[in-house]
Amino acid sequence: MRLRRLQVVALAVGLLAGCAQLGPRVVLDKGISFKGNESLQQAFRLYWGLRSKGDFEQAFKMEAPYVQEMVALGMYHNYIRLFSKARPKAIHIYRMESEETFFVTLDCRAVYQVNGNEKTRDFQDRWVSVEGKWYHVLKNRLMFPQL
Repeated sequence: MRLRRLQVVALAVGLLAGCAQLGPRVVLDKGISFKGNESLQQAFRLYWGLRSKGDFEQAFKMEAPYVQEMVALGMYHNYIRLFSKARPKAIHIYRMESEETFFVTLDCRAVYQVNGNEKTRDFQDRWVSVEGKWYHVLKNRLMFPQL
């Protein structure tokens, strides 16, 4: 019986450790809801989970189709590596705006660790739906002026 309990505890710890590797915790501030847009919420969580793990190839596949055409994968990888020292803890979404049903802008605040220090950074995250699938809209005029 004791061995069985230890196995269950070990399994639970393993599952929790696996969940912790999925990416930063996503926090929706009061009044923010993905109701009716659950697929966008799933895409957001997946994308930022991939980015936080440094899985640039899979994250690149979630960028808008025109980004995939205009940006070389190697250049995108270099861009993702710029953030490799930051360990994201949470992303707070405090504002959501839909200009159209297929284009959403999220105002976010990232909480992350760099060299043991906790920092925050506000940013806008844009998403576009193409044929029912949500894609991240990459905006960085310094690294990708062609966008």
